[in-house]
Amino acid sequence: MDSNLISLKKQKLKSANYTLLSGKPVPGSNEVDLYNQTYLFWKKMWQKVFTETGTPETWSADHFFRQDVIPVLHIDNEIIAAHFYTFFHLDLDVTNDHEYFSIYTKEAMQTLRNHPAKTLMSMEFLSVNPEWRKSKVDFSIGELMINLGLNVMKSFQADVALGVARKVVKVDKMAINTGFSLIAEDIKRGNLVCDLYAFYKDSAPPAMNDEQSELLSLLWSKKQVTEQKANRFAAA
Repeated sequence: MDSNLISLKKQKLKSANYTLLSGKPVPGSNEVDLYNQTYLFWKKMWQKVFTETGTPETWSADHFFRQDVIPVLHIDNEIIAAHFYTFFHLDLDVTNDHEYFSIYTKEAMQTLRNHPAKTLMSMEFLSVNPEWRKSKVDFSIGELMINLGLNVMKSFQADVALGVARKVVKVDKMAINTGFSLIAEDIKRGNLVCDLYAFYKDSAPPAMNDEQSELLSLLWSKKQVTEQKANRFAAA
Protein backbone atom coordinates (compact mmCIF):
# COMPACT_ATOMS: atom_id res chain seq x y z
CA MET A 1 0.00 0.00 0.00
CA ASP A 2 1.13 3.56 -0.76
CA SER A 3 3.18 5.00 2.11
CA ASN A 4 1.20 8.25 2.03
CA LEU A 5 -2.06 6.37 2.51
CA ILE A 6 -0.53 4.42 5.38
CA SER A 7 0.56 7.67 7.03
CA LEU A 8 -2.94 9.12 6.61
CA LYS A 9 -4.51 6.06 8.22
CA LYS A 10 -2.08 6.20 11.13
CA GLN A 11 -2.91 9.87 11.65
CA LYS A 12 -6.62 9.08 11.47
CA LEU A 13 -6.22 6.49 14.21
CA LYS A 14 -5.30 9.21 16.66
CA SER A 15 -8.87 10.52 16.39
CA ALA A 16 -10.39 7.08 17.04
CA ASN A 17 -12.48 6.30 20.11
CA TYR A 18 -11.98 3.24 22.30
CA THR A 19 -15.40 2.49 23.78
CA LEU A 20 -16.03 -0.23 26.34
CA LEU A 21 -19.62 -1.31 25.83
CA SER A 22 -21.61 -3.22 28.39
CA GLY A 23 -22.39 -6.74 27.23
CA LYS A 24 -26.05 -6.04 27.93
CA PRO A 25 -26.76 -2.32 27.54
CA VAL A 26 -29.79 -0.75 29.12
CA PRO A 27 -32.52 -0.26 26.46
CA GLY A 28 -32.74 3.39 25.56
CA SER A 29 -29.17 4.15 26.68
CA ASN A 30 -26.81 6.05 24.40
CA GLU A 31 -24.70 2.94 23.75
CA VAL A 32 -27.45 0.93 22.04
CA ASP A 33 -26.71 2.23 18.53
CA LEU A 34 -23.00 1.34 18.72
CA TYR A 35 -23.87 -1.98 20.37
CA ASN A 36 -26.19 -2.90 17.49
CA GLN A 37 -23.67 -1.72 14.91
CA THR A 38 -20.95 -3.79 16.57
CA TYR A 39 -23.20 -6.85 16.62
CA LEU A 40 -23.86 -6.61 12.88
CA PHE A 41 -20.13 -6.07 12.21
CA TRP A 42 -19.27 -9.16 14.29
CA LYS A 43 -22.11 -11.26 12.85
CA LYS A 44 -21.09 -10.60 9.24
CA MET A 45 -17.45 -11.44 9.92
CA TRP A 46 -17.89 -14.58 12.00
CA GLN A 47 -20.78 -16.10 10.07
CA LYS A 48 -18.47 -15.87 7.04
CA VAL A 49 -15.55 -17.46 8.94
CA PHE A 50 -17.57 -20.43 10.18
CA THR A 51 -19.42 -20.91 6.90
CA GLU A 52 -16.21 -20.90 4.87
CA THR A 53 -14.70 -23.52 7.19
CA GLY A 54 -17.73 -25.79 6.85
CA THR A 55 -19.31 -25.36 10.29
CA PRO A 56 -21.93 -22.58 9.98
CA GLU A 57 -23.72 -24.05 13.01
CA THR A 58 -20.78 -23.03 15.20
CA TRP A 59 -21.87 -19.39 14.94
CA SER A 60 -24.42 -18.33 17.54
CA ALA A 61 -25.73 -14.96 18.70
CA ASP A 62 -25.34 -16.34 22.23
CA HIS A 63 -21.56 -15.83 21.91
CA PHE A 64 -22.19 -12.10 21.57
CA PHE A 65 -24.98 -11.77 24.11
CA ARG A 66 -23.13 -13.48 26.99
CA GLN A 67 -20.19 -11.05 26.95
CA ASP A 68 -19.51 -8.79 29.94
CA VAL A 69 -17.44 -6.13 28.15
CA ILE A 70 -17.24 -5.37 24.43
CA PRO A 71 -14.39 -2.98 23.54
CA VAL A 72 -14.84 -1.25 20.19
CA LEU A 73 -12.29 0.86 18.34
CA HIS A 74 -14.15 3.22 16.02
CA ILE A 75 -14.12 6.53 14.22
CA ASP A 76 -17.64 7.94 14.14
CA ASN A 77 -19.71 5.17 12.50
CA GLU A 78 -16.74 3.21 11.13
CA ILE A 79 -15.80 0.22 13.28
CA ILE A 80 -12.08 -0.48 13.07
CA ALA A 81 -11.98 -3.44 15.46
CA ALA A 82 -13.86 -5.14 18.27
CA HIS A 83 -13.01 -7.66 20.99
CA PHE A 84 -15.16 -9.58 23.47
CA TYR A 85 -14.54 -10.29 27.17
CA THR A 86 -16.34 -12.57 29.62
CA PHE A 87 -15.35 -13.09 33.27
CA PHE A 88 -15.30 -16.53 34.87
CA HIS A 89 -14.30 -17.84 38.31
CA LEU A 90 -12.64 -21.22 38.79
CA ASP A 91 -14.22 -21.72 42.22
CA LEU A 92 -17.63 -21.99 40.55
CA ASP A 93 -18.44 -25.48 39.32
CA VAL A 94 -20.49 -24.07 36.46
CA THR A 95 -17.29 -22.66 34.95
CA ASN A 96 -16.04 -26.17 34.14
CA ASP A 97 -19.28 -26.93 32.29
CA HIS A 98 -19.51 -23.64 30.43
CA GLU A 99 -19.51 -23.91 26.64
CA TYR A 100 -16.47 -21.63 26.37
CA PHE A 101 -14.30 -24.19 28.20
CA SER A 102 -15.57 -27.17 26.19
CA ILE A 103 -12.46 -27.00 23.97
CA TYR A 104 -10.03 -26.66 26.89
CA THR A 105 -8.13 -29.84 27.71
CA LYS A 106 -7.93 -31.12 31.28
CA GLU A 107 -4.22 -30.31 31.20
CA ALA A 108 -4.92 -26.69 30.19
CA MET A 109 -7.44 -26.26 33.01
CA GLN A 110 -5.00 -27.76 35.48
CA THR A 111 -2.30 -25.36 34.28
CA LEU A 112 -4.58 -22.46 35.20
CA ARG A 113 -5.34 -23.92 38.63
CA ASN A 114 -1.65 -24.57 39.31
CA HIS A 115 -0.61 -20.99 38.59
CA PRO A 116 -2.94 -20.33 40.55
CA ALA A 117 -5.65 -18.40 38.77
CA LYS A 118 -9.13 -17.78 40.12
CA THR A 119 -10.70 -14.96 38.13
CA LEU A 120 -10.43 -15.49 34.40
CA MET A 121 -11.12 -13.03 31.58
CA SER A 122 -11.68 -14.53 28.17
CA MET A 123 -10.57 -12.55 25.13
CA GLU A 124 -12.69 -13.73 22.21
CA PHE A 125 -13.62 -13.12 18.58
CA LEU A 126 -10.92 -10.56 17.79
CA SER A 127 -12.43 -8.78 14.80
CA VAL A 128 -10.53 -6.30 12.62
CA ASN A 129 -12.05 -4.39 9.71
CA PRO A 130 -10.28 -5.55 6.51
CA GLU A 131 -9.64 -1.90 5.66
CA TRP A 132 -7.51 -1.64 8.81
CA ARG A 133 -5.44 -4.80 8.53
CA LYS A 134 -1.66 -4.71 8.93
CA SER A 135 -1.12 -4.37 5.18
CA LYS A 136 -3.12 -1.12 5.27
CA VAL A 137 -1.62 0.55 8.36
CA ASP A 138 1.83 -1.07 8.67
CA PHE A 139 1.22 -2.45 12.16
CA SER A 140 -1.19 -4.85 13.82
CA ILE A 141 -4.51 -3.40 15.01
CA GLY A 142 -5.14 -6.85 16.49
CA GLU A 143 -2.11 -6.54 18.77
CA LEU A 144 -3.20 -3.02 19.70
CA MET A 145 -6.61 -4.36 20.77
CA ILE A 146 -5.00 -7.15 22.78
CA ASN A 147 -2.72 -4.71 24.60
CA LEU A 148 -5.68 -2.46 25.37
CA GLY A 149 -7.46 -5.58 26.62
CA LEU A 150 -4.65 -6.24 29.07
CA ASN A 151 -5.42 -2.83 30.57
CA VAL A 152 -9.05 -3.93 30.92
CA MET A 153 -7.87 -7.12 32.64
CA LYS A 154 -5.86 -5.06 35.12
CA SER A 155 -8.78 -2.71 35.79
CA PHE A 156 -11.07 -5.63 36.59
CA GLN A 157 -8.33 -7.27 38.69
CA ALA A 158 -8.54 -10.56 36.82
CA ASP A 159 -5.83 -13.14 37.49
CA VAL A 160 -5.44 -14.23 33.90
CA ALA A 161 -6.58 -13.37 30.37
CA LEU A 162 -7.35 -16.27 28.06
CA GLY A 163 -7.24 -16.46 24.29
CA VAL A 164 -8.28 -19.04 21.71
CA ALA A 165 -5.96 -18.10 18.84
CA ARG A 166 -6.73 -19.03 15.24
CA LYS A 167 -3.53 -20.20 13.59
CA VAL A 168 -4.52 -19.69 9.96
CA VAL A 169 -4.71 -15.90 10.43
CA LYS A 170 -1.72 -15.85 12.80
CA VAL A 171 -3.57 -14.78 15.93
CA ASP A 172 -1.22 -17.19 17.71
CA LYS A 173 1.67 -14.92 16.66
CA MET A 174 -0.21 -11.90 18.03
CA ALA A 175 -0.62 -13.71 21.36
CA ILE A 176 3.10 -14.44 21.55
CA ASN A 177 3.96 -10.87 20.55
CA THR A 178 1.83 -9.49 23.38
CA GLY A 179 3.31 -11.74 26.08
CA PHE A 180 0.84 -14.63 26.30
CA SER A 181 1.97 -18.14 27.25
CA LEU A 182 0.95 -21.24 25.31
CA ILE A 183 -1.13 -23.70 27.36
CA ALA A 184 -2.46 -26.07 24.63
CA GLU A 185 -1.78 -26.62 20.92
CA ASP A 186 -3.85 -27.60 17.89
CA ILE A 187 -7.29 -27.46 19.50
CA LYS A 188 -10.31 -27.65 17.18
CA ARG A 189 -13.14 -25.12 17.37
CA GLY A 190 -15.47 -26.35 14.69
CA ASN A 191 -13.01 -26.81 11.84
CA LEU A 192 -10.74 -24.00 13.02
CA VAL A 193 -7.34 -25.08 14.35
CA CYS A 194 -6.42 -22.98 17.37
CA ASP A 195 -3.90 -22.73 20.18
CA LEU A 196 -4.86 -21.78 23.74
CA TYR A 197 -2.96 -18.95 25.43
CA ALA A 198 -2.91 -17.33 28.86
CA PHE A 199 -1.57 -14.02 30.13
CA TYR A 200 -1.07 -13.98 33.91
CA LYS A 201 -1.40 -10.84 35.98
CA ASP A 202 2.23 -11.03 37.11
CA SER A 203 3.42 -11.07 33.48
CA ALA A 204 4.60 -8.03 31.57
CA PRO A 205 3.82 -7.49 27.89
CA PRO A 206 6.85 -6.96 25.65
CA ALA A 207 7.83 -3.36 24.97
CA MET A 208 6.17 -1.69 22.00
CA ASN A 209 7.85 0.80 19.71
CA ASP A 210 7.38 4.47 20.60
CA GLU A 211 4.71 5.14 17.96
CA GLN A 212 2.51 2.21 19.01
CA SER A 213 3.07 2.86 22.72
CA GLU A 214 1.97 6.48 22.31
CA LEU A 215 -1.15 5.40 20.41
CA LEU A 216 -1.99 2.83 23.08
CA SER A 217 -1.64 5.45 25.82
CA LEU A 218 -3.69 7.98 23.86
CA LEU A 219 -6.59 5.61 23.21
CA TRP A 220 -6.62 4.37 26.81
CA SER A 221 -6.52 7.91 28.21
CA LYS A 222 -9.66 8.91 26.29
CA LYS A 223 -11.53 5.61 26.59
CA GLN A 224 -15.29 5.84 26.88
CA VAL A 225 -16.86 3.64 29.53
CA THR A 226 -20.50 2.84 30.21
CA GLU A 227 -21.85 4.28 33.43
CA GLN A 228 -22.35 0.93 35.16
CA LYS A 229 -18.67 0.03 34.62
CA ALA A 230 -17.14 3.46 35.12
CA ASN A 231 -16.07 2.79 38.72
CA ARG A 232 -13.82 -0.04 37.47
CA PHE A 233 -11.76 2.43 35.47
CA ALA A 234 -11.79 5.46 37.73
CA ALA A 235 -8.20 4.93 38.88
CA ALA A 236 -6.88 3.26 35.71
